[in-house]
Amino acid sequence: MKLTLTTLTDLVFTLEVNEEMEIENLKALCSLETNISVESMTIFYNGNQLSDGKKTISQFGIKDGDMLLVQDRPSTMSNNPFPNIDFSSLTVPPNATNSLDQLRQNPRSEAINIFETLRSNPEQVAVLRINNPRLAHAFDGGIEEFITVLSEQQKARDDEEKHKPKKSHPESIIQEMVGMGFNRNQVITELDAFDGDKNLALASLFAKSISIPSTNK
Repeated sequence: MKLTLTTLTDLVFTLEVNEEMEIENLKALCSLETNISVESMTIFYNGNQLSDGKKTISQFGIKDGDMLLVQDRPSTMSNNPFPNIDFSSLTVPPNATNSLDQLRQNPRSEAINIFETLRSNPEQVAVLRINNPRLAHAFDGGIEEFITVLSEQQKARDDEEKHKPKKSHPESIIQEMVGMGFNRNQVITELDAFDGDKNLALASLFAKSISIPSTNK
């Protein structure tokens, strides 16, 4: 099977591997391509870290043609996708308008906020390239293309939601985001708005928390 791998520095390479290869051996191959040591390397698939080196590629559900992210440090992404932001100092206004309504009522403004947040967080962009390649490509194309694609995807989600029941989100993800200082109801609303995509939901929550003007003047 053939896998495509990318790094945070935009290095892209392919490997021909056996689906029964253990992850620790996959790391060894990646080390030759990236000069990242096996000890400090983490590999992600669909936003999840492949933490058990003894498991095989197939046991993680990886298929021929899939893309993986190789990172050069012990990952904190799954615990804090915004490693340079002190969430303890952020106050999220309790009456903040949720992103689903914002995208419907003022899609351009909300999309710009998300775009700027992603632009300052390369780790999030790297994850986006795996989870939502079309939106990542639009991000590379600039703000106007990003706005167009994000609006199209949101409309498609809205249309899809009309024909299916709401799905529940993993409690572990909800608690993780609540632990960053966000209100539980806001977290669930954002996850609903972005079809369970934790990274986009966090980008929107953070963008909203710094974009709402203060009333204390």
